[in-house]
Amino acid sequence: AMNHATLAVERCMRMLAPAASGLPLQLTRHGPQQSGFATAQKPLTALANDIRHLANPACLDFLPVSESVEDHATMAPRSVAKVDEMRERLVHLIAIEAVIAAQAVDLRPPDVRSTLGAGARRMYDGVRARSAFLDDDRSLAPDFEQVAAWLERA
Repeated sequence: AMNHATLAVERCMRMLAPAASGLPLQLTRHGPQQSGFATAQKPLTALANDIRHLANPACLDFLPVSESVEDHATMAPRSVAKVDEMRERLVHLIAIEAVIAAQAVDLRPPDVRSTLGAGARRMYDGVRARSAFLDDDRSLAPDFEQVAAWLERA
């Protein structure tokens, strides 16, 4: 999960950077007067940080249990809970990436949009059904939440 989170954040940062993407800064057509997707950078990095923290071992101290018959307790319940917490954060991180990617697709020429593969087209259509193109700045949190809820059900 940690590698997936890091790669997702790096892909997003590249899409937001004109030198890497060839697209407008922060994926807004309005220049520095608007924030575009700049505000998504902190939630992205915070989610990746949470996932990294959760990826640490559940137990660093191995203590004998069952009157020392068992060398150590596995901490399996906590490990399972941590995996679920990582999954939840990863879904939110992917939702943010998907909304950013849909914006990047919309800023490309129409002939590029028409060449999306079947999987990318399904993702794009699913995102656009829940998150409109960002023209004027608005809170993106509701968009991210709706896309995350859709991904959870998918």
